[in-house]
Amino acid sequence: MVYKRIFRLGRDWDWHLVITVERPSMRDGKGNTLSVHLRMPPTPGGLYHYGPTGFFAKSYPDKLVIDVVEKGSPADGKLQIGDEILEVGGKPVAGHDFELFAKAIDHAESKQGGGILKLKIKRPAVEGAEGVESAPAKDLAIELQLKVLGSYSPTAPINCPKTNAIITQTADYLVETGNIGILKSGLLGLLATGEKKYIDHVGKVLRASKFAGPDSGVSIKSKGYVCWYFAYQTLILTEYYLLTGDKYVLPAIKQHALTIAQGQDSAGLWNHRLANPDNNFGQLHGRLNGYGAINQTSVTLWMSLILAEKCGIKHPEVRAAVEKTHKFYSNWIGKGALPYGCHAPYEQHHTNNGTSGSIAIAFALIGNKEGAQFYSRASATASDEILTGHTGPWWNILWSGLGTNVAGPEVTTAYNKKIHWLRTITRAWDGRFVGMLAWGVNPKQGKLCDTATYLMNYSAGRRAIHITGKSMDKSLWLTGKAASDSPVAGVIGESQHDAESLLTLLGSPFPRMRLRAAQHLAILDADVTDQVIKLLAEGDQNQRIGAIHAIANLKITSAAKALVDIIKNDKDNLWVRQLAAQKLAHMEEAKPYGPELLKVLIADKPYDPFGNLDRDLGVALVKILGPDPYVLKLDKDLFYQCVNKLLDHKNMVGRGAGMDLIQNIPREDLPRMVDKIVYIIEDKDRSYIAYAPNGRRQGLDILNRHNVKEVIDLTVNTIKEPTGRGGPRVRNRVKLLKTFGAEAKYAIPQLKELLGKQADEIIKIIEASETPRKMISVEEVKKAAAKE
Repeated sequence: MVYKRIFRLGRDWDWHLVITVERPSMRDGKGNTLSVHLRMPPTPGGLYHYGPTGFFAKSYPDKLVIDVVEKGSPADGKLQIGDEILEVGGKPVAGHDFELFAKAIDHAESKQGGGILKLKIKRPAVEGAEGVESAPAKDLAIELQLKVLGSYSPTAPINCPKTNAIITQTADYLVETGNIGILKSGLLGLLATGEKKYIDHVGKVLRASKFAGPDSGVSIKSKGYVCWYFAYQTLILTEYYLLTGDKYVLPAIKQHALTIAQGQDSAGLWNHRLANPDNNFGQLHGRLNGYGAINQTSVTLWMSLILAEKCGIKHPEVRAAVEKTHKFYSNWIGKGALPYGCHAPYEQHHTNNGTSGSIAIAFALIGNKEGAQFYSRASATASDEILTGHTGPWWNILWSGLGTNVAGPEVTTAYNKKIHWLRTITRAWDGRFVGMLAWGVNPKQGKLCDTATYLMNYSAGRRAIHITGKSMDKSLWLTGKAASDSPVAGVIGESQHDAESLLTLLGSPFPRMRLRAAQHLAILDADVTDQVIKLLAEGDQNQRIGAIHAIANLKITSAAKALVDIIKNDKDNLWVRQLAAQKLAHMEEAKPYGPELLKVLIADKPYDPFGNLDRDLGVALVKILGPDPYVLKLDKDLFYQCVNKLLDHKNMVGRGAGMDLIQNIPREDLPRMVDKIVYIIEDKDRSYIAYAPNGRRQGLDILNRHNVKEVIDLTVNTIKEPTGRGGPRVRNRVKLLKTFGAEAKYAIPQLKELLGKQADEIIKIIEASETPRKMISVEEVKKAAAKE
C-alpha cells in the first residue's frame, strides 16, 4: 500500500482520522484511491476529569495518574498527586475507560452504594531525606465518599429524581457563585429549570444588567465579537419575558431584535459582527466584517429573532430578516450538516459543532417540520461527534442534546443513555461541570459556562422554555424502536460492512451514512456496478444520491452519460443534479459533454434561486473544459454567455469558476470581458451572498498579462479594504506588485503609505527598472475591438 494523502480533520477531531490511500492493484490501476475512517485512541498522558471525585488524572493504557486534587473534594486527603489508579469499583482501569468510571459513580451515588466509590491505587515510592526512612511503593484500597443522589429512572433525564437532584445542585452553584460565563448562558440554564426561585434570580440579574435595560447599548456599528453576545442576550431576554411577562425587558428585546435584523448581510446571515453600513457605502444588509458568514452565530441570532416575534415585537425589518434566513437555511435540508460559513453542506458529518441541534430548534420554532425532523434526527445520531467542533465542543454539547429533544422525550432518553458517560465524567463534586475536549481538559474554568450547557440539557425534559421544547409540535416526536434506535440510526454497524448491506445503506436518510457506505464499498473494491447503476436509474432520492457517491468512490466511469442526463433533466431533483455535476467533474469521460453542459448552465432556472446548480456546473466545467478551454472548438458566444453568468453569480465559488474559465483569454477576446473583469476586481457589489475574493486574483493576472495599465491602480487600491480577509489579499497584491517595473513608479508614494516597510523590496524592484512596459488602457482595449 502506498500512502497518497493522510490528514486529520482539524485539531478538534483528535479521535477521528481519515486516511486517503492509493492501491495500485485496485480497479485496474484506474482511480485507485480510497478513504478510510479510523477511530483513534487518545494520546497517552492526556489530562481528564473523573466525575464528582475531585481529581484530575492523566490517562494511560493501564492506569490513571493523579495530577490535580481539588481542595474540599471527596479526593482531598485521600489521594495524592502521582498516585496511580489501577481499579475502580473492583474492575481494572483500561486506559480511556470513561464508561467504567461512570458506572462505578452511578453505583456509588445510589442508596445501595451509600456514596462509597472504591479505588485500588498504587502510591509511588517516596525517597526519604537524610536520616528519614524511605517509603516503598505500595498498593492501597481507597474509599471516596460521594453524595448519595439515588439512581436514575429508566426515562432519565425525564421524570427522574436523581436528575432533579443534579439540576438543583447545579442551579444552586450558578446562583451562589455567579459563574454564568461571558455569554451569560448560565441565566438560560436557570430559566430552563422552570423553577420560580431561579427565574426570580434571573430577573434580579437582568435588572442589574445594562443589556436588559431600557437603553441596552446595542448598535449595528459595535465592534468585537458582538454577535455572540447579542445572540445569547436576546435568547435570555426573550425566554425570560415569555416565562414571566415582565415588560421591563421589552424595550431591550426590541432594540436587540431590530439591531440584529438590520445587521444581516444580503444572504440573511451574520458572523462575529453585524453588517456595518459604514463599510458598505452606507447600505444596510451589505457585507459582514472579515471573511464572511458564520453559521454558529447566524442560527442562534435567527432563533432569537423568532422568539422576539413571539414576544410581540412587530417590525418590517425583523419580519424580513426572519424570512430571509429561513429561505436560506431551507436550502440545506436533507443535504448534510451546516458548514462553518457559506460553503457546501457537510455530508461527511451529522452535525458541525451542534448546529444541527440549534437549527432543528429554529426550524421547529418557525414551523418548518421537514427541517426540524431532518436536523433533530441528525443531531440524535451524532453522539460520536460530540467532542468535535471549531474552538472546542462547547456549542456541540449545548445544542446537540437540545436539538435531539425536538424529536421527543423518548429520543432524549435514548440520547442521554448514549452520552451518559460524558455527563457523568464532567460533573464535579461542587455542582459545576467541567469543559472537556477530545484530547483532555483544563482544570481552570474557561470563559464560557460549561455548567450552563449541562444544566439546560438535564432540564430538557421539563420543556420549560422554548429552546428546551416548550410548545413544540408533538408530531415531530419519534416513539418506540425508532426513538430507542435513534442514537445509532446514522452509524454503520459492525455487521453491515458486506456489500449487500452497504448497498442498502446507500439509501439511508442520513447523508453521512450514504457517503460512508460508498467509501466502504470502495474499500471492499466491490463488484457492484450493475446494482449501483440500477439504483441511480430506479431508486428513490436517497438511493440515487448514495449511488452517485458510490459511482465517485468506485470510479464507475461508465456512468458519465447517465450523470450528464441527470444534469440536463430540469425536472429532476436539484440536489441530485448538483451532486451529479460535482462527481462528473472528476471523470475524464465527461470531456465530450462540455458543450451540452454549457447549454444547461445558461438556461433559466427559476426553481434554483441561489444558483446552486450553475455554481456546481461552473466548477465542473473548469475541469471538464480544462486545462484550457481556448484550445477547444467551442461556440464563443455560448461560452462567454456562461462565463458572464458565472461572473454575475452571488456566490464566490461561481465567480471564481467564471474567472478560471477565461484565465487564458486571448487579446482578441479581451474586449468582450474587460469591463466585467474590472468589475469583479473592484468588488463593490454588496448583493453577494458569499463574498470571499474568488476571481479577483485571476482577474488581476489577466489584466497584467495583457499589459492593461489599470492593473497597477487596481492592485494598489485593493490592498486595504473595509471588509474581507486582509492577510491573503495583501500577500497576493505584494506578489503581483513585484512583477511591475518602471511603469509603476508613480505609485511608489501610495505603496509606502499602504505597506510601510513591506513596500521596500517592491520599490527597489520598480526603481531598478529603467524601461516601462508598453501599457494599454481599458478604453483602448475596447476601441481596438471596435476598429476591428
